[in-house]
Amino acid sequence: MPKTIALQALRRRLTQVMGEVTYGGEIYIIESYGHPAAVLLSVDEYQRLQTVVPETEARRAHIISPRLVDPTQAKDFDLEVAPEGADA
Repeated sequence: MPKTIALQALRRRLTQVMGEVTYGGEIYIIESYGHPAAVLLSVDEYQRLQTVVPETEARRAHIISPRLVDPTQAKDFDLEVAPEGADA
């Protein structure tokens, strides 16, 4: 679960937070004026996220029930692709 840190606190604790992110795999949500403004994460995590297929590029899948005698009775389903470990 990401940690939240105010921008002012991040300025004071930058070295410590960078160590947690770089070596500990922590993710920080940086708040400005009480609102989420940015996310700080490791380069490895950033690169992993870049490999996830964006929803706009996901292909439409068709599932046909094997129980139907007439395949024209089958309905199309839109499938949502989620990365491993993501909560459904």
